[in-house]
Amino acid sequence: MSGGSYRSHYRVASISAAESNNPRAEQGIRRRSSSLYWTQAGNFEMPAIKLGDEANGNGGILRPWSQFADKALSKWSEAEIFSSDDGNSRRRVLVKRTLIGTSIIAVIGLLALLFPHHARHIQNALPLPSWSSHNHPTLDTQQLCSLDAAHLAQNFSLTPSYEFARRVILSTNSKTVQTQSVESMNQMDEALFPEWQTVYSDMEPMHLSHCAEPLTLVAPETPEVDGRVMFFGMSTNMARLREATPRIQYWLHAGAKLLVYAPVDEDQKEMHDVERQMRAQGMDVTIEIGPDPNWVRSYFLLIRRMYELRSPHTQWVVTMDDDTVFPSFSRMVNRLTDRYDANQPTWVGTLSEDFSQVMNIGWMAFGGAGIFVSTPLAAIVAVHADECIAAADDYDGGDFITSTCIMKNSHAKLNLDPDLFQMDVRGNPQGLMESGFAPTSLHHLYSWLWAPFEPMLPVTSICGQECLMYRWQFTDRMMLSNGFSIVRLKEHIDLGIWQSGLEKTWNLITDGPAYRENRVFEHKLSRLRPDLQEDVDKESYRLENSYIQEDGSVQQIYIKRGSEGMNDRVLELIWVGAE
Repeated sequence: MSGGSYRSHYRVASISAAESNNPRAEQGIRRRSSSLYWTQAGNFEMPAIKLGDEANGNGGILRPWSQFADKALSKWSEAEIFSSDDGNSRRRVLVKRTLIGTSIIAVIGLLALLFPHHARHIQNALPLPSWSSHNHPTLDTQQLCSLDAAHLAQNFSLTPSYEFARRVILSTNSKTVQTQSVESMNQMDEALFPEWQTVYSDMEPMHLSHCAEPLTLVAPETPEVDGRVMFFGMSTNMARLREATPRIQYWLHAGAKLLVYAPVDEDQKEMHDVERQMRAQGMDVTIEIGPDPNWVRSYFLLIRRMYELRSPHTQWVVTMDDDTVFPSFSRMVNRLTDRYDANQPTWVGTLSEDFSQVMNIGWMAFGGAGIFVSTPLAAIVAVHADECIAAADDYDGGDFITSTCIMKNSHAKLNLDPDLFQMDVRGNPQGLMESGFAPTSLHHLYSWLWAPFEPMLPVTSICGQECLMYRWQFTDRMMLSNGFSIVRLKEHIDLGIWQSGLEKTWNLITDGPAYRENRVFEHKLSRLRPDLQEDVDKESYRLENSYIQEDGSVQQIYIKRGSEGMNDRVLELIWVGAE
C-alpha cells in the first residue's frame, strides 16, 4: 500500500517460496532463547506475529497452539466457567499454558513419528560449529571446517553437487571508520575466501579441505540516539501491518512512536490484537480507525493526529508507507539533527528517482521515502487540515495532499534530502544496493523490486545497523555488500569501476525513448554506468538467507544459481563478535 536499537529479541517474518525470486528456496523463521533463526520451514507455516507471551520466552512457534488455547478458553468463558476476577484470570493463564504445552508435546511427537526429517527442521537450524562469540581465540579448527552438505542442500534446494566456500568474520566497530559513500571502498589486503570445494548433496557431515583463518572486518560504530524525538505514521490494513511488523520492529527504536490508521471497515478486534502483539514486542504503537473513508486522505491526516499525540520530546512527525524501511535509525536521527532545524517550520523529503514521475505528478515529497515534518510545521498543518482535505481531488495521493497543504499554508520550502530513496525503479536493484550509498530510507523492496529486507538484518546483531550494505573489497576481486551480495569481477574489468558510479541494473517505471534511460535518474543518482554482463563481466552471489545461531554468531548464505547443467555455487560467511 502506498500513500505516497536493534535488540536481541528481534523476530522476522516468513517469506514464502511464491514470493521469493528463488523458487527453490522456501524460507521461514524460528526463534529460541531470544535469538533469531531463518530456517527451512518445510510445510510448516511459521507465524509472522508473535503473541505477548513470546516476549516472556515462549517462542514464536507457540502461536498456533496459543490460538487454540484462546479459542478453547473463550468457549469456557461463554459457559461462565471463568469469571473476570484476578484469581480466575490467573487460573485461566495456567490452564492456557497447560493446553499449549500438551498440544506441543502431542504434535511434535506425531511429527517425529510421521515426518522425522521435518521435525528436525523445527528442532535445529543449519548445523554449525559451536563457539563463543566473545572468545574467538579458542575457535576449534576441526569444528570450523565441518560441513553438513546434505542439510545445506536440502534447505536451499541446491544442485546434486555444488561448489562451496566458507569464511569466518571477526567483526569489530570503530569510531574512526566513517559511513561509506559511492566513492569510498574499504580495501582489504587478502582474499575473502579460500579455494572452492565440490561437495555432494547426499554426503554425510564432512571436513572441508580448504579452510581459512578468521578474517577481521571493521565497521562504523552505531551511535546511541534519543528515539523519543521521532513519531511515525502510516495508513494500512491489518493484514499488511502483520506482514510489515518484523521490519518495523527493526527500525522502530526504543522511545519512538508509531501511529497506524486502519481502513474504516477494519475489524476492531483484529486491530486490538495486532496492537497488543506489537506492544508486547516492545513497540510503542497506536492503531486507530482512519478519520476518512479514503485511506489516502487518512494518510495526510496522520500529521494532525500525531501532532495531537506528540510528547514533549517529539521533534519530527513522519508519514511513510507500510513498505518503507530505515536501515539505520541512528543515522536517520543524526542526519536530521545535523542538517535541519526542528525548532522551525521545516519539512524534509525527496523527489522520485525517475524524473518523469516528477513531471507527471509534480514537485513534491514522495511519500514512500518518508515525509519528515517538524512539530512547528505540523501545528500549521493541523490547523489547516480540514480545508486541505476539502480542496483535494479524489485522485490526489496522500503525499500530494501533504505537499500541497504545506506549500499553500506556510513559507517552508521542501528540503530535498539526498539520502532518502523513493526507489521508483523496476527490476533488478543490484546496482543501487551495491553502490556504497548509505540510505536513510528505502522503499518498494517488496513490489517493484525484489530485495527482501528481513534476511539482511540478522548481521546487525553482530556489527550494528551501520554495517548493513557496507562494502569491502578483497584481493580475490570480490566485493562484499554486507547483507545483500558478494560480487566477483572478471579479470578484464578494472576494479576501480566499483567507485566510478552506480551500475544501472534497473528499468524505467514506464516505457519510453531509449535516450531517457539514464537522464531521468541522474538528477537524483548522479553518474550512472552501464550494467555488467553476468558470467561475462562478473559473478553475483545474492544473499538467500541468514540466521542468528544459539551462540549469537550469524550465518549468511550467498548463492549463485547454476545455469542448466551447471552446479550451484555457495558462499557462507559466519559473523562472530570480536573481543
